[in-house]
Amino acid sequence: MAFASRRADWLPLAPLSFPLVTVPDHREQTQQGYDAIAVTYARLLPALNAETSLDIAMIDGFADRCASARLGPVADAGCGTGRVSAHLVARGLDVIGIDLSPGMIDVARRTYPELNFEVGALEELPFPDDTLGGLVAWYSIIHSAPERLPVIVAQAARALRPGAWFLGAFQAGDGQRVDRTSAHGQPMTMTNYRHDPDQQGSSSGAWTAAGWRSTSRRQRSSCRSHTPRASGAACRARCPGPQRCRGPWPPAWTRTSRRPDDGT
Repeated sequence: MAFASRRADWLPLAPLSFPLVTVPDHREQTQQGYDAIAVTYARLLPALNAETSLDIAMIDGFADRCASARLGPVADAGCGTGRVSAHLVARGLDVIGIDLSPGMIDVARRTYPELNFEVGALEELPFPDDTLGGLVAWYSIIHSAPERLPVIVAQAARALRPGAWFLGAFQAGDGQRVDRTSAHGQPMTMTNYRHDPDQQGSSSGAWTAAGWRSTSRRQRSSCRSHTPRASGAACRARCPGPQRCRGPWPPAWTRTSRRPDDGT
């Protein structure tokens, strides 16, 4: 990577002939939305009941890698009500859950009083440099605009130790923005992004640009048997096999990456 040196003899800038582009920041909206539905969310999504067997296999594979590496605690970034944190602790990891929503953290602390949870943001991770042995972002980047993903990746890379592991999952698409007015049966305002895993501005592209090595990548298609109006319960009743659909959702994408060791 090359860096340009600064010059002392700066020239005056010409007036801009185009408008400045503001990157959307949905953190306040996301916090308020999840504060409003925290109790309902915990009731509807206990443990990993909503995950498919492939989802759980990816989480367990990540947990096994972190346990084997023994590089330090694992952060569950965007932990919500703590269901993924609890699963990782049950597999022997030391986990710290953080979430933007104080309401979600309150529910997590009441549900799992023996675990560690703190209010925190993905773009400003509350961890010193080179201290984490792993970080999981399980559907927690879906409320971040694609232009903000490199900042999130940089924060994770800063906090993770060399050789540490990262697991990410999100709804896949071509980067389109989806504005919602309700969730889990409650009125709320929420913005989602269906990130393109193959674009350089996506989470995948940002990790690759940072020099990380991908060890596994899975894209799970949405169910073909449901219609756009089908409810999740109705769809699950029609889907064959153990990996039944969670509802009429877009495809899901997961990736496990490893930070290069020093000197690699």
